[in-house]
Amino acid sequence: MEPLLAWVFWTLVTIDPSNSILDGLERKSVPGRHVFSVGEVYVDNESKGYELQYSLYQPFVYGPLQPFYGISSTENSGLMFGVGFGYEYNISEKIFLESSFLPGLYVKNEEVYLGEQPFFRAKLGLGYRFTERISASVSYDHRSNARLTGANPGMETLQANVGFNY
Repeated sequence: MEPLLAWVFWTLVTIDPSNSILDGLERKSVPGRHVFSVGEVYVDNESKGYELQYSLYQPFVYGPLQPFYGISSTENSGLMFGVGFGYEYNISEKIFLESSFLPGLYVKNEEVYLGEQPFFRAKLGLGYRFTERISASVSYDHRSNARLTGANPGMETLQANVGFNY
């Protein structure tokens, strides 16, 4: 699973016929978004508890890429924070696919050892837009060090997300 979600993210932002990264990285204003997430964490297909995550999407995009900051904490105080890019593909006016790529740092604390820095977190989700300002989605993500520095067990999270545009 390791490279698959990152590959999906970069493929989506490339092949989108209405908003491809190949068409350039022009900066445009869009609504910013606060996203609150809760999910179950897995390592080697074994549940390791829950995780809370907060993401702050900036009120602009570069082509299809929306910069965001993310921070999360697992039940055992494993922290991850980073700066990355999100992407949203509208299937219809209400339904959307979401994907993101978040390079960052992981602090183990009492959590499972996941290897050495740096870490990468990639996500794929399906969402529903209730109003112009409120949305919800279900997503799956994977974080690991991409085998850049030895050990790489990785961690997956199945999440419920609620977003609020600003």
